[in-house]
Order: sequence, then structure tokens, then C-alpha cells
Amino acid sequence: MARWELIYDIERYCPFNEQEEKDKALILNWIKTNDNAFSRENAVAHMTASAWVVNKDRSKVLMVYHNIYHSWSWLGGHADGETDLLAVAIREVKEEAGIRHVQPVSKEIFSLESLTVDGHVKRGCYVSSHLHLNCWKPTLRKRLPLRRTKTAVWPGLRRKKHW
Repeated sequence: MARWELIYDIERYCPFNEQEEKDKALILNWIKTNDNAFSRENAVAHMTASAWVVNKDRSKVLMVYHNIYHSWSWLGGHADGETDLLAVAIREVKEEAGIRHVQPVSKEIFSLESLTVDGHVKRGCYVSSHLHLNCWKPTLRKRLPLRRTKTAVWPGLRRKKHW
């Protein structure tokens, strides 16, 4: 997906509430005015993509433990130069949860938001506070992950599964 196609998709997206309305405008402006909006080299803000990974009947969602914030989270990550945010979301699901066979429930944008990231140390280097301009894409997992990568949990289960 080219940058202009993503801009078109975001422009067509109907915000759910005032927060999404404001964040939609912020994200569109950022993408249009910053050549490196999709690179984490942009230390102020950069694009990320996230996914709700649900089981086949959509009754459970997969969560992973976020080591920086010490809390459970959805799956997702940095665009790293890629403008196809659905591809980014699927890549991150595969990397973070080890799920090999993932298909999108929809190619439409599910949600937009600007997420604040507090300053933190990553791989021994300090990363200043910045924004993740995030695009959510819902995805569907077809079968259990085949390799162990992180601690993950399906809410509603009694204990954590280590994959």
C-alpha cells in the first residue's frame, strides 16, 4: 500500500468519538508533512500498527505482556518504513505471538489513536518520550501458535499459556 492509499483510507475513516476525530486530524497532518513519519528515527512521533487477535468465533482476544509498562497489551509495533499498516500488524502478530497463519477480519481501519510513550531504556539506550500514531487492524487467528515466543493469555482462561 502506498502512502497516498493510506491517507485515502484514513480520510474515509469515520471516527467513533471526539478523541478519534482529533487523532485522525493529527495523524493525517503528520503523515502528509513528515517524510519520515513511518520511521522510528522520527523521535517526536511515528506510525505504528496494532491488531486485535481474536479466535475464530471472536469470543476471545490474545494479549501479550508488555515489558516496558509491565501490563497486558494487544499486539503491534513500529511501521519501520512500511506504509501498509495491515502488513505491519500481521508481521507483528507473527513476530510477537509466533502465530504463523493469520488472516484479517477486515482490511478497514478499526481505530485510530495517538499513544503517548514515556521515556524508557531499550537495549541499553535511553529513548525519549514520544508519540505512537497508531492504526488498529482487526485480525483473526486460525490455529494455535507453533512456537514459544512470549507469555500470552486469552482472557477468560484460568491460567497463562506459555507459547
